[in-house]
Amino acid sequence: MADTEAVEVEDDAVVEIDIDAGDAGAEGTVAKPTNGADGAAAATTSAADEAAAALKKSLEESKKRENAALATADAERRRADAEAARATAKDREVQAARENATNSQLVIITNKIDAAKGALEAAKVEYKAAHEAGDIDKLTDAQARISSAAAQIERFTGDKETFEAQAAARAEREEAEAARPPDRSVEAYIAAGKYAPAAAAFLRAHPDYLPPEYGGIAEKNDAMMAGHFAAKSQRVPINSEKYFEIIETHVNGSPVSAAATTTAAGEGAGGTARQAAPPPKRTPVPSAPPSRDPPLADGTPTGKQTVRLNGAQQEMALLSFPQKQGEDEPTWRKRAFGTYANEWAKAKKEGIIGRLTH
Repeated sequence: MADTEAVEVEDDAVVEIDIDAGDAGAEGTVAKPTNGADGAAAATTSAADEAAAALKKSLEESKKRENAALATADAERRRADAEAARATAKDREVQAARENATNSQLVIITNKIDAAKGALEAAKVEYKAAHEAGDIDKLTDAQARISSAAAQIERFTGDKETFEAQAAARAEREEAEAARPPDRSVEAYIAAGKYAPAAAAFLRAHPDYLPPEYGGIAEKNDAMMAGHFAAKSQRVPINSEKYFEIIETHVNGSPVSAAATTTAAGEGAGGTARQAAPPPKRTPVPSAPPSRDPPLADGTPTGKQTVRLNGAQQEMALLSFPQKQGEDEPTWRKRAFGTYANEWAKAKKEGIIGRLTH
């Protein structure tokens, strides 16, 4: 068959591969034995079958990792919800304790007023008895106690009025706070999560990745969380460019340069992060439709056909066909993409493409 050739178009995420349509195999394929070959040769597994099996296994493992990441994200969300519920319960406990303290203080002040009133009545009785008996000393003492009790009643009554006014104002503020709708802005989400500057800039650039209650899209938030835990499982440094690329791959299927979305200007004391302007989106050059020469008399196709490999398929090709010792990168990529394209074409021809790609 003719050599495979990879031609990169302007969109780096797409590679076009021209393959020989008449050859269903790929590099390294073991030819089937002709008449007279022994049973051992007939049982030989072709390199194409091995590549297909490796591709299927890799896809299955990738799916398992994705499911595990989604499960972890769901568990993390449930944990966060439980934490929020505990915080709410704690707030209610604090509020109840404050109300109990307020009521206790009010009871103490009220008791002091009642005690002062009792002392005043007793002093009045003593004053009357001293006056009738003409006892000047007792009269003077009773008069002093009357003045003291009256002063205490006045002071404690003022304290009670002040305390009640403060309690009423506090209750009014708390009621207003409870009636005010919660802040569901991007900045509120960032502040609540105490995100690092790089993560904050990323979230500002992708508000649709936030939870639905903050105006985001649930599916994208789930995918972002799955990407977060996938990056952690791979020991990728949090908030690194690779970390954000993994998140983008989980959300959109292909990474976007993190530098374009996490660069912030004006950060510092009191500064506000600004999102860097994203690079202009490039329009991919459309590829020509697959071209095939007329088939031979026995139905075998001839000529070349074009296979387009997207970013995920390119990555799978490089994983399925590792770089050989002494092989430079351009040669390796050309071989891996070409072999993968041939295997893909063969799988499609044999009707198993759905099992290989999903």
